Amino acid sequence: MNSAIKSRQIIATLLVATMSSCIPHNSPKQSKEWIDPNNTICLANGGKIIDGTCSATWQNAKKICQASKARLPSLDEMTQLIKACGGIVADYNFFSRGGAEELAKRETQNRGNTSYQKCYKAKGFLPRSGYWSAKERFPHSQGAWYVRFEEGSTGIYQKAAEYSVRCKFR
Repeated sequence: MNSAIKSRQIIATLLVATMSSCIPHNSPKQSKEWIDPNNTICLANGGKIIDGTCSATWQNAKKICQASKARLPSLDEMTQLIKACGGIVADYNFFSRGGAEELAKRETQNRGNTSYQKCYKAKGFLPRSGYWSAKERFPHSQGAWYVRFEEGSTGIYQKAAEYSVRCKFR
C-alpha cells in the first residue's frame, strides 16, 4: 500500500473518532426537559452531593436550579410524569382526608408496576429519593411539596429538610 493511501486512511480514522466523540450524548439524567445540577453549582449554592445526586433544602434547591439556568419543577409537572409513565399518583391529600388505605394501595401498585419503575428511572429519577417541587404548602409557610417516584407519592415536608434536586428547563 502506498503512503498516500495509508495517510488518507489514518486521517479518515482520526476524523471518525473525533466526530463520534462530539456527538451529543443524552444520558437518562439529562434530557431536553430535565437537568441534574452539576456538582459545582450544587455545592456553590448550599447543596450536598449524596450518592452522586444533588440534595438541598427547598430554598437552596430553588437557587441551584436558577444557577443551572432552569427552575424547580411544579408539583403538577412531576405528577404528570408519574401518570405518563403509567403510575398512579398517591397523593398526600388521600391520607389527610382519612384515606390512608387508598394511599398505601396506590403506593404498593406503583412499586409493583415494573414498566412504571423502568420509565421514571429511564428519565433519570432515582428510587428511594424524594424530589422537591416548587409548590409551597401555603405561601411563605415552612412546608413545601415533594415527590417520591418509587411509590408515585406526593407529600409535604419542612423546607429545611434536604431532598434531591432535579430542575426543569424553562
